[in-house]
Amino acid sequence: MSFMNPFRCAAFLLALAASAFGTEIPGLEVDLKAPALVHVSDGVSFTAVLKNKGSQDLLLNGGDLLGNGKEMWTALAAEIKGKAGGWRPFHLGWGQAGVAGRMLSLPLPLRAGATHELPVGAHDWFLDDTPRLRPGVYEIRAVFHQRHPSEDIMYLPYTPDGEARSSAVRVEVRPDPPKYFATWGLTGDPDGDCAFFEDKGSLLIHVPGRPSPHDLAAETGVTNAPRVLQKVKGDFAVQVLVEGRFSPGTESTLSGRAGYNGAGLVIMADPKNVVCLARAVFHHQGGGENHYANFEMRSGGSLQRIGLSGDHHLAKTAPVFLRLERRGSKVSGAVSRDGVQWDELAAKELPASWPQELEVGVAAISTSAEEFVPRFSRFELLR
Repeated sequence: MSFMNPFRCAAFLLALAASAFGTEIPGLEVDLKAPALVHVSDGVSFTAVLKNKGSQDLLLNGGDLLGNGKEMWTALAAEIKGKAGGWRPFHLGWGQAGVAGRMLSLPLPLRAGATHELPVGAHDWFLDDTPRLRPGVYEIRAVFHQRHPSEDIMYLPYTPDGEARSSAVRVEVRPDPPKYFATWGLTGDPDGDCAFFEDKGSLLIHVPGRPSPHDLAAETGVTNAPRVLQKVKGDFAVQVLVEGRFSPGTESTLSGRAGYNGAGLVIMADPKNVVCLARAVFHHQGGGENHYANFEMRSGGSLQRIGLSGDHHLAKTAPVFLRLERRGSKVSGAVSRDGVQWDELAAKELPASWPQELEVGVAAISTSAEEFVPRFSRFELLR
């Protein structure tokens, strides 16, 4: 059995105690470089620049050298602050998976007057509650924590423990510009936190879970559901096949409401005037899930009649065809398992104030704390 040299042990403990009080590393400065403006899908990348402004050379411990030769710069940490205030830590994963094998310290010699840049890509970090930053203005800062390796097999003369912190930089995150998908239309993402993908003729919409609901319910003040719409004038019929995992769980992001997933067809004059036919499920508090076709209309921001789970039951996992048809001032809805045999639903009467030209397409609605990714396919629009 081997023991650490007692003098080295004492030095290590003293350095560790000093570092707990935020001791500065003599001569070391940290600057942060980041773009001033990015879009949501770009993510935020930044570079930490370590500068030795002193007259003495430094030997820093950057983190871990993995058994496969990859570098894990665990000495670098970062924090972010948004409009809610308060600094929150980034989790810097560096895109590296854990590997078996021995790990060594990662020495970084930094001569007097020298600099070293550590780039952090948009996929190298994450926050606890979201994989992407929502639109807004943020401040980011970095800190380098110098720690002597607990097992220094090479007995390198590392710089004593301490830390160096950067000033904060400002980054503005803007919503992605709308995308156009042939056949489907133009994307709408009011909160800028959803994503749209096309895959072999199918359209997928990714809706994050917590912290906020995504709905088309003007009576609750929430009309931010992601949608893909195109303009249609006069009479038309539209149908789509809806698939995916519909299981909202017990936790809701909308106070007073159950966890809900809904995906389907919408007809919209504006966010306060909407007809929606969705494959839907909500989770009873203390109970199970109810899967049903939810056919609702909102006019002037008021819900005309709430969709009931008993209106038309649906299977839990089977794909569902949905159809909306406008004829004059009437909108009829229908549901099918195969796209051939249809079950008709009670028609809705459009108010006379609605224009002849409306927006038609698909939307994804969720008040679940879990992410929701419905798939739409076999879209048809007949004018």
